[in-house]
Amino acid sequence: MASFLHDFRRIIKPVTAALSAEDASFVEYCVWNTLTCIHANNDTKLFIENINNFSAQKATYTKYVGSNSRVKVGLDSFYEKIMLLGARIDQNEDDEQNILEDLHFSNYIFNVDISLNNLNVANLLCRDTTFIKNFNMSGCYIRSSCNIQDATFAGKVLIDDVRTDRFEILSTNINSIIIVISSNIASIRFDNSVFKSKFFLNDCSIHDTSSFINCIFKDETSFNGTQFAKPPKFFGAHLHEGTEWQLKRWPECPTSKDHAKTFCAAYERLKLEMDRLKKHEDELDFFALELQCRRVMGGFWKGIPILFYGLLSNYGRSYKLPFAGLLVTAFAPVFCWWNKFGEANLIKSIGVSLANTLAVFNFRKDFVAAADLQDLSPFLTTIAAGQTLFGILFMFLLGLALRNHMRMK
Repeated sequence: MASFLHDFRRIIKPVTAALSAEDASFVEYCVWNTLTCIHANNDTKLFIENINNFSAQKATYTKYVGSNSRVKVGLDSFYEKIMLLGARIDQNEDDEQNILEDLHFSNYIFNVDISLNNLNVANLLCRDTTFIKNFNMSGCYIRSSCNIQDATFAGKVLIDDVRTDRFEILSTNINSIIIVISSNIASIRFDNSVFKSKFFLNDCSIHDTSSFINCIFKDETSFNGTQFAKPPKFFGAHLHEGTEWQLKRWPECPTSKDHAKTFCAAYERLKLEMDRLKKHEDELDFFALELQCRRVMGGFWKGIPILFYGLLSNYGRSYKLPFAGLLVTAFAPVFCWWNKFGEANLIKSIGVSLANTLAVFNFRKDFVAAADLQDLSPFLTTIAAGQTLFGILFMFLLGLALRNHMRMK
């Protein structure tokens, strides 16, 4: 191609058939209907603007040492799909920067399927754009950030196996299913977005913050299998009652009070949202996570009650732990009472031990003679008092766990 391509847009009519550009040399600035390639100060960017349909299949963008950039792009179809499939960037050994830095979509309406598969760019930016049909991003490596803002997705959105530092969909209306699976992302934001159909964020790894502030979910929502490094922020969000949280694990409770405060606020908001949706088990889970953070915030001494509450009843979620504690309290000291009453009085020893443990019900005066509890040694007096105190504690925790298990208010 001759170098006069820099003024090609002035002498050609709008393209209505398939074109190809191979071994084209662009010295400074060139626009070829749908493709803009800028080369200045060793920085070349590719902009896709003012297009109806665009296809660059397995396109190779290669930068050579010198004043020229060589671009090989196949423009195969203008009316079926928009695709960048297998796009990659080749570098000279002495070149430290990739050529294709940014990919922009702004103020357009696409009435076709959009596929950005195996794309390798520094930044993907989308503003005020409407995607009427399907939008697909699979196997992409976005080295810095993917930012989609004030957009509308009318078709199915699939984001699969994407790696990026920052992924943002802000102030966006999504009318159909959005699926984000098996992706590795540093931080993710969907603030002020409306999801009118199903939303799935499954089997992903979020290494930093995740934000869904002021989002509205109007259909089933799933976060199954996703690993969050920090609890997601849902302040002001409206979740759907079909929300699922089958995560591999929640983030470890931080040791810093400042970080624990941030975690606690996020869990508290999720607990309140689960209470609004009457999802009792999820509410208890977020309450337990909130209490763990409050233990760190309160310091060592103030955190002791929360610590024992977790150890003895799993924060009110387990009735087996307090019931086991009640049995141990009742039967472990039997041998101490057996030693006092003699080997022939095992049943009596068990009765005294149970009466001490269940002293709150005042069984002792009905089933144990007052004479049997006279002249007790200081050791047995301590045992009896301990059984009474621990019996009250474990019965309270057992009742609380049963109440939570039966979803009673």
